[in-house]
Amino acid sequence: NIIDVSAIEPHSIERSEYMEQMKNYLDKYSRIDLKLPKLPSIPSVTNNPVSVLVVETVPFSDIKLITEYSQSMSTALSQMKIGCKESLVAKLEDDTAAAL
Repeated sequence: NIIDVSAIEPHSIERSEYMEQMKNYLDKYSRIDLKLPKLPSIPSVTNNPVSVLVVETVPFSDIKLITEYSQSMSTALSQMKIGCKESLVAKLEDDTAAAL
């Protein structure tokens, strides 16, 4: 598959617009009433090492599956190539030099 990134238009915003959007997001966020459940803390090895050691181990088949998928993803990523059809840097002419 080839993705043509040259067709994507750059999107940039001015600092004032960015600051305004950030202020709006912070205002919206401050009005949200979030009540997240308190998660149980993870047992620390230093506090109770036995509780960590008695936990059921991850099955070898799961480890093998993860390893195989990781290797196949690594292979796929190593075969990915990015090609450039045109120059990514454009030379800008200085109008003041042309006027002289």
